[in-house]
Amino acid sequence: MAHHIPQKLKGEERYFSIPYLNIHFNKKGILYNGSVTAISAIIGKMTNMWVFLALFLITNFIAYPLAHGTVPKRRFEGGGVSLDEYVLRIVKYRYMNKNLYLRKRGN
Repeated sequence: MAHHIPQKLKGEERYFSIPYLNIHFNKKGILYNGSVTAISAIIGKMTNMWVFLALFLITNFIAYPLAHGTVPKRRFEGGGVSLDEYVLRIVKYRYMNKNLYLRKRGN
């Protein structure tokens, strides 16, 4: 029987897992990893198999933590933010002069 999913965890349900590697995919992970795999496949078709393998491994090793990782709560007062949202805020702060809205915790 399925369990109720809390409102703040909506969209983080596990859709499938890779056994023995302990890798789980949610909706955001499928979107990120699927898109970088598709881009790697397109570039691989235009070039060769080795380029595809290199791009596939590198981009998926970057995309998986972005989709599933979070910033530690003890690091910032606004901690617990997903890693992709945090990176997007930093890019906006540096290149678009937007506010970051993340304060470091006091000692």
